[in-house]
Amino acid sequence: MPLYQAAIFQQIAEFGVDHVLSFLTTYEDNYASDLASLDERAKAGDEDQDQLADEKYLLDQILGLALQLGAVALYRIVEINTKNILMWRWSAAYIKAQQLYRADRLRALLKRELGVQIQQLTGFGTVDELRCANNAVKHEGMVSQALAVYPGWTVGQPLDPDLLKPLLDRAQLVIPTFVHAFAEAVVPRATAKRV
Repeated sequence: MPLYQAAIFQQIAEFGVDHVLSFLTTYEDNYASDLASLDERAKAGDEDQDQLADEKYLLDQILGLALQLGAVALYRIVEINTKNILMWRWSAAYIKAQQLYRADRLRALLKRELGVQIQQLTGFGTVDELRCANNAVKHEGMVSQALAVYPGWTVGQPLDPDLLKPLLDRAQLVIPTFVHAFAEAVVPRATAKRV
């Protein structure tokens, strides 16, 4: 595979990450502004403190939701790129039949057919933690056993913004690099016949 092909996948991933970060930054800026406004209103003392506390609670809940959506969006970038990269080697029908959308199936196939240990690709640990967070957001609504394998997460715990934010910060840095490494490992170097 020409080196530029992996670089193109990396650029596509960077573009996606930048847009997700733009969404999160906009919300975080609004959140900070709304908190400052609540503080001013509380200092003025003209409003019911319970109502202000309720507004703060809602702002915190929405921040948590924004970070959860950010985790899903960032992992979706990985999923889209993974599928597109796989289609350089295998047909859509084969990918579907092999259930390569499942991490365990993908890991086994890459090892079996290409001798690739996906766990050794740059950024895999953070991307896999993001995958687990994505699944926890979509299927559990709290920290799952798979996510709790990673440091700082406890099974059954709420998906705390104080844990999600650092994960998103780490993930944004490694997703493009991981996508590049994945493309280099999977895309055939020469034109290969699709299965």
